Amino acid sequence: MEHDFLSGSTASGSATKSEIEIVMGASWARSYKTIEELVCDSDFIGLVEITKNNRIDTFNSGLDGDDSNLFLTTFSAKVLDPIVADADEIEIVMTGKNDENGLYQLSDDPLMSEGEKWFIFARKNDSGSYTILSGPHGRFSYNEKNDTLTSLFLANSLIPMQNIDSNSIAGISEVKLADIKNEVRLYMLSE
Repeated sequence: MEHDFLSGSTASGSATKSEIEIVMGASWARSYKTIEELVCDSDFIGLVEITKNNRIDTFNSGLDGDDSNLFLTTFSAKVLDPIVADADEIEIVMTGKNDENGLYQLSDDPLMSEGEKWFIFARKNDSGSYTILSGPHGRFSYNEKNDTLTSLFLANSLIPMQNIDSNSIAGISEVKLADIKNEVRLYMLSE
């Protein structure tokens, strides 16, 4: 399924729930440059298909005079091809929401949609859910027709091209899934 991040829709035609769109910025605590770095920090690595949007949680900053909220969406995902962690389904937590009040998402880590397939590197949360490592660093778009992966940095039209380092994971474009899986397994053996 092709991704259209600006409109919040997919090529299959599913539309956003609201006409309001808020694109937020973020600064990631860690920047991953290699597959090896992602492997070392991951509790889950594998190909998943988003099956549903389970819930949206809202958190207030709690600071005096600050009435801004942070939205977190929890998605269910069917595990299609696990490399690390054996599960049939996982929950993935992301910053943002898409409901009748609008689409709120990070510019470099847009929300996922039902039916999309992603290859992810994720860390397990205390709740048992997972968070993809540093947003766009740990998520790769899956092209089922060609069985290839492309970095979210390249697949996402909201990320400025000048931020792309072709010698890092950000520059991965149409690389065979089997090649990435072999690289992951190689690094797992060396740990």
